[in-house]
Amino acid sequence: NKLADARKHYEERQTISRKLRITNPADATFLRDSALSLSRLGSLARLENKLPEAQSQLTEALTITQTLARSDPTDTRLDCDMAVLHEKLGNLFRQKGDTAEASRHFSEAMQIVERLNGQESHND
Repeated sequence: NKLADARKHYEERQTISRKLRITNPADATFLRDSALSLSRLGSLARLENKLPEAQSQLTEALTITQTLARSDPTDTRLDCDMAVLHEKLGNLFRQKGDTAEASRHFSEAMQIVERLNGQESHND
């Protein structure tokens, strides 16, 4: 089963990421890697219709990413990560039937993308 194989791989990666986060709490690379692993696990859980698990993992990933973005507001990768996480959470809440929360996350994602597009046009 490909989903089971993917879950095993992502869980192993997240275990390593958590250990690195604990031993190096100020290292942004390890924190971002942990957030990306949680994002992948959340997406997988959503595919498996494990919506509470997906919500928990995606929310934790978003919290980590928001913290990183506040500490380094010039890193646009983090903004992109946040936009993706908001989109994933929007899809999750739409699947749960919570259209208000889905709309909020989709709006957040769009605002981030629009802000990034505005920055790009000023850099041309």
